[in-house]
Amino acid sequence: MAEEQKSFFAANWFKLFFVALTVLAILFYFERESRLDSCLSSAKDMYSSEWDSTCSREGKAKNCSLPKYLADAVNKHRETYINECYRRYSFK
Repeated sequence: MAEEQKSFFAANWFKLFFVALTVLAILFYFERESRLDSCLSSAKDMYSSEWDSTCSREGKAKNCSLPKYLADAVNKHRETYINECYRRYSFK
């Protein structure tokens, strides 16, 4: 079969393969970014919930000022949540 008679796909399979591979890589990147954003948002929600629950245990209103030792503990948990998100979903 002559080169000019081949179908478009047969003649360009190599280029099409690289285009498809590039599209898949881009989709994979954005999927991970989306999951990272979702995880960070969840970490923020857990932090707020834990802060408010600590305030309640101390007999205070939501979003209160906590003593340093309690605030430090809640902030440490927040950092742990955030670091776990980056560990799971970051490319670094």
